[in-house]
Amino acid sequence: MKTLHQCLLDYPLELLQAISELRLVDLTSHVRREAVEQLAAALAEPSSIAAAVAPCSTVARDALRELLRNNGRMTTHTFARRFGELRPFGPGPMARETPWRQPASASEELWYRALISRGFGPLGSGTTEFMFVPSDVLPHLPLVPAEPPSFELAAAAEPHFIHLAKDTLLEDTCTLLGLVQEKQAWVDHRGRWRRPSLIALNERLLCPAGAEALDADEGGDALSLLLQIVQSLNWLREERRLLHLQADPVRTWLQSSREAQIAALWTDWRDNDGWDDLCRIPGLRCEGTWRHSPLSARHKLLVHLSRCEPHVWYAIDEFAAAVKQVDPDFLRPDGDYRSWYVRDVASGRYLRGFQHWESVEGALIGYLLTGPAHWLGAVDLGSTDRARPVPDACSPSGAYGATMFRLTSTGSLLLGQTTASGAGRTSPRMTVQPDRLILAPHGTACFDRFRLAYFAEWQASRPEFRYHVTRESLQRAADQGISPQRILVFLRSASDSALPASIIRYLTQSEE
Repeated sequence: MKTLHQCLLDYPLELLQAISELRLVDLTSHVRREAVEQLAAALAEPSSIAAAVAPCSTVARDALRELLRNNGRMTTHTFARRFGELRPFGPGPMARETPWRQPASASEELWYRALISRGFGPLGSGTTEFMFVPSDVLPHLPLVPAEPPSFELAAAAEPHFIHLAKDTLLEDTCTLLGLVQEKQAWVDHRGRWRRPSLIALNERLLCPAGAEALDADEGGDALSLLLQIVQSLNWLREERRLLHLQADPVRTWLQSSREAQIAALWTDWRDNDGWDDLCRIPGLRCEGTWRHSPLSARHKLLVHLSRCEPHVWYAIDEFAAAVKQVDPDFLRPDGDYRSWYVRDVASGRYLRGFQHWESVEGALIGYLLTGPAHWLGAVDLGSTDRARPVPDACSPSGAYGATMFRLTSTGSLLLGQTTASGAGRTSPRMTVQPDRLILAPHGTACFDRFRLAYFAEWQASRPEFRYHVTRESLQRAADQGISPQRILVFLRSASDSALPASIIRYLTQSEE
């Protein structure tokens, strides 16, 4: 931060004269540089600083205390929002209107007393304008820093309807890998999935996208997040428009524990700068060329989420209010609520200004909880509306009718509240039926289901995964060097009971 002398060097003579009047300094020169030297020497004295603070209003003192809490500076947008704007005056209007005698805000009180100044400084990867206390004035302010706002969030009553998180995106990741290894995933010249392949994948998912979402380039549904994560993890490669698996990373993921698998997906979403949660929210549209950091906002929200107790229900809007209390600018660190063009699709209006915080930042919080965090198994959802239950569907941001959430054990682990026990979960076993239908309950080990897709055809994903062994699927397996004997060994190890004689006979005959 600049010293008081450095700040005064940028001021016009008329402003210097206004400051000298308020700070009771008799200027002996009308030469600007000489006036700066005289003022800087007088105003940096601790007694002069104390005398300048004494007549300040309560709001102005609060502004100084807030600056002290923030190491002497705040972004101009945030400071103006809280403590008022600085009206622009040229030399002529300033001399006529004498704004220092009747300041319109706490900001103007402090400005004309030379207790604050403004200038540009680094913020993130760019720069922004700050209001700050000059560095040689800051140590002598006769005030204590403001207390930081507290994150206050009360537990809510049990909801009437509950939709449990079920590692949905993990299951759908395994489904996608199975489809690719079946050689059914084709892309266009831009590397985007062709619509027939996308439809084939979508009908197998536990979190399918709506028909309109299949045509959207940047949908906010679980399918879009799944494709983004798999691309980011570099698990797929293209060869003549056909997608193939990158064997080593895919095998490593499939053979890891379920906890490690979900952690890998969570980490990629958490640190994925190609996924912009804000611009994926249904009902909002981001327009224009403004930029922001989706990573920074996501990381800050996850820190706030980690303050919640596991297995305790909270209202989503009350969680958003608690975030607003302690970190309102988590999405916009520079505090600028005017230059972003975020349109409300329903009304067509641009949501500009801090008064639309709930419609933008609040909507982002709701989307994160009811979308990615839920799909990745971190939060359960609930509803208090008896007339509007939470359905078993995968539409994000309020389409559930969800008004409440709670952290799951998985969520507590992903947020770093707890550590893995090392025991892992026991996966359910498959059931092989006499009609060659194989039932794999949700939660079946992904590697087992992936291997199942080598020699059996997918039929359904609900109420469990269903695969059917056919002549065509066995021929596909044979083409990849998988013999019926290997299939029998796998089925015996993965099923929960003795194999029916009919499937043993069917596989044995197919080998002859």
